[in-house]
Amino acid sequence: MRAGEEAGLQIDVVTPNRPTFESGVAAAESLVHGRLPTAVVCFNDVMALGLTARLLELGVEVPQQVSVVGWGGSTLAGHSTPAITTLAVPLGDLGTAAVDELLAAQQGSTDATPDPITLEVALVTRATTARARQK
Repeated sequence: MRAGEEAGLQIDVVTPNRPTFESGVAAAESLVHGRLPTAVVCFNDVMALGLTARLLELGVEVPQQVSVVGWGGSTLAGHSTPAITTLAVPLGDLGTAAVDELLAAQQGSTDATPDPITLEVALVTRATTARARQK
């Protein structure tokens, strides 16, 4: 959030929801009752699918009015209409890192601040993102 603020962006974080299609639908319902954001980054691709579907049903133009980005890089996101832009992560590497951390903790590792784990993330640009609209 700090980087966004330093760039002059207003970032709002919404309270946690279940990472489901239905939560994306509910988020769309909330968004249309206020000032539409320029973009929404969802917890995962499934939520982004729900959000996008409901925004379109409500007459919001995606991406002309609101850009939508998912997270995870699921194949399904690329086969929807419109295809969902996603932050693709190497899920196998993520799982391996998580298991390594669990095993280290189980073996009694006393390292209070483990080394950060860095994974490559790729923005897969598809039909749900566009240049930010002019204010």
